[in-house]
Amino acid sequence: MLRELTGCLWQHDTVTRRPRRKQGRLARWLTEEGGFVLFVLLPSLLILGLVIGVPILRAVALSFDSINLRRPAAFGTYGFHNYARLLTDPDTWRAVLLSTLYMTGTAIGSILLALTAALLIRRIVRFRALARLIFLLPWTMPAVVTALVWGVMYEGNFGVINRILDFLPFVEGRNWLIDGSTALPALIVAQV
Repeated sequence: MLRELTGCLWQHDTVTRRPRRKQGRLARWLTEEGGFVLFVLLPSLLILGLVIGVPILRAVALSFDSINLRRPAAFGTYGFHNYARLLTDPDTWRAVLLSTLYMTGTAIGSILLALTAALLIRRIVRFRALARLIFLLPWTMPAVVTALVWGVMYEGNFGVINRILDFLPFVEGRNWLIDGSTALPALIVAQV
């Protein structure tokens, strides 16, 4: 009797179920194809595009003009003259070389330091959480504080690095950020 009762309920349920309406293309796109996420993100993407895109387009447009900041009303169109002058300037290529060296040194140094730290932490059995915390502390410091700390360490007269080097024989301290031969390596070490 129970079987008949449940069978009857099941049949009654299937009989009274309404047929499903066919969805339109927009409704199917919003529900099934992930369009809802794009629909919700669209206002913020538009604002972000305007905030980033308009200044970039304005800078590109200004790069073709000749503007004197002392007399902004007197400007004219130069065309590609600014770019031709930029590409023939030897200081440009020196700046590109220094930027490439800085970027490469920073990337390689960061990867090597992070890989070494990860392998060292993996070997530590006791106090692993403390070791992870110690490695994450520099990451949590704001960039301004980090720059100030490194500035104090590199200071020419009373810097920490020069004080340590004073104890070593035959090693002389220097003004790390002013000397041309040590400025780039010092900045790479500070960035890593």
